[in-house]
Amino acid sequence: MVGMGLIGGIIPEALGCKVNYPEDAFPVIEQTIVKSLTDVDKVARAKVHTHRMDRFLKGICIFDNLNPNGSLLIGTPDEVAQETRVHLERAKSMTGYIFSTSGTTSPNTPRANFEAMNREVLRFNS
Repeated sequence: MVGMGLIGGIIPEALGCKVNYPEDAFPVIEQTIVKSLTDVDKVARAKVHTHRMDRFLKGICIFDNLNPNGSLLIGTPDEVAQETRVHLERAKSMTGYIFSTSGTTSPNTPRANFEAMNREVLRFNS
């Protein structure tokens, strides 16, 4: 199986869920490890890695983003610039990296914040 359907099962599998990979469908999570809010917190903090991830991630494009409801919406331009730099620095050794605002931006996002993000991306690429 190739494509985004595979990635839908990789992280749950790495976290200990039972995942089935049928050839003609997206992965099916057959058994979850999340049974309480405490489990949700454990999953959110988990650092996961599997050999299946290595095989899948070779040569794909990584999509990363600022939270459109975080500093971009309610922070200052300086906070947005700082968060943007953190994302870009973390990914500078990657190939095929796309930086974005997760596909959405609130119409209430201050223009100065959006411009601060764009400036940092352009500065980083020059």
